[in-house]
Amino acid sequence: MDYTFTDVQADHIIEALFAPEQVPTFVITALAGENGSISPAGPVPVLAGASQTFVITPNPGYRIDKLFVDGVEVAL
Repeated sequence: MDYTFTDVQADHIIEALFAPEQVPTFVITALAGENGSISPAGPVPVLAGASQTFVITPNPGYRIDKLFVDGVEVAL
């Protein structure tokens, strides 16, 4: 946006105030079974159109057996 003062004959003050955009937020709930962890965990808010990475770490002596997204198993 541009604002132009024309024919200036006196002092003026211009002040711009800003508000956050109203971008929808969605929640990804991250859960890990026993013998490992996922980070971040729990409900994770994500702005619409953004990306979110999760780190899945098995405890020593364990491996990731299965991974589900929205109840559907995904290939490891």
